Amino acid sequence: MYYKQDMKKNSLLYLVIALLPILFGCGSQKVAKYLEEGVEVIVNHIAPYSIEGEPSSLLLEELLILDTEDPAVVEAGLVDINAFQVDSQGNIYLLSLGSEKFCFYKFTPEGRFVTAFGPKGQGPGELGFPLLPRMLPNDRLAVTDVLKKLLVFASDGTLAAEDRI
Repeated sequence: MYYKQDMKKNSLLYLVIALLPILFGCGSQKVAKYLEEGVEVIVNHIAPYSIEGEPSSLLLEELLILDTEDPAVVEAGLVDINAFQVDSQGNIYLLSLGSEKFCFYKFTPEGRFVTAFGPKGQGPGELGFPLLPRMLPNDRLAVTDVLKKLLVFASDGTLAAEDRI
């Protein structure tokens, strides 16, 4: 009986300890929100941490945009991005596990959609659930599949080789 009472006291103590940061850790500062070019911006009023003698600002520069809402990309079936690889020319290969049509989507170094390849399925040249896509030195994309096969695609998306593993 003593043990059960001890457990109840300890459980209550742990609950109070867990709730303290929630109750007292949140500052009373108002959150400032505004829209900038259609994007919601939330202002952080807390001063950033800085180290004396070290740069204290972060500058983000836009280098590339992959337009996943481009009608050609939507038509090809890109719904999510699970992994990516880049070849020696800078072409970008996206893996989409959620797509119903294709597994891979190729974009130019400038972000322009080129092609979709690696059809979904269980037959020859098709992928059920691709894992670990890797770019080979000759700009071929190799991927293993849970269906116990290895597929290699040429840079234009055509099937170059297929082996059972």
